[in-house]
Amino acid sequence: MPGGDAAVQAPWRTAVSYLHAAHGAGLPELPFMAEHECGTILVMVGKGVNSPLTSSCGRLFDAVAAMSGGRQTIQYEAQAAVELMQAAGGLLGEEVFPCEVYAEDAMLKISVRSLIRAVAQAVQTGMAQSEISRRFHGGLVAVFTRVAEEARRREKIKTVALSGGVFQNRLLLEGMVASLGRAGFQVLVHKELPCNDGCISLGQAVIGRQALKKG
Repeated sequence: MPGGDAAVQAPWRTAVSYLHAAHGAGLPELPFMAEHECGTILVMVGKGVNSPLTSSCGRLFDAVAAMSGGRQTIQYEAQAAVELMQAAGGLLGEEVFPCEVYAEDAMLKISVRSLIRAVAQAVQTGMAQSEISRRFHGGLVAVFTRVAEEARRREKIKTVALSGGVFQNRLLLEGMVASLGRAGFQVLVHKELPCNDGCISLGQAVIGRQALKKG
């Protein structure tokens, strides 16, 4: 996140960072880059200066939105991601952008390098943002389902809870519920409480109460 929280307000910064991570020094030239001073951002992420790492799915949405010609700076939280979702017109792509799943220290992890490269190539070939959004959302549904299936194979897990702010995205949520259902999982979703940070606060309160009881 080059500039820390500044990257949240300016998705183009995150896009440059993801491109650097996926391509190294040989960045593709995409139209959005002509609007910004990308050199400074590349120096920051290259040297790790004021560029904390993040695994936030929201930042991935920001990067794809900015790369594909969407919102470069935002006026409200998740604006770029919301508009990227809206661009899909409620449809998942029949073709999807790929992601890799790999194991590290007994954990399953997702690499989005190939996804970022595929988005960049799609932009270079003039693909409409609507189709990019559909393939992006479809790719996430596919890889998240694959991770769940691998977890089931390893740990006999049959229930999946969909939580976190990214599941405010209706297209992703409905796509995951359908995909996991077809794969034979029981799927849990939020009904009475929000899926984003509100539930973090609630969880902290519950843990705090239990700690007070023990004390």
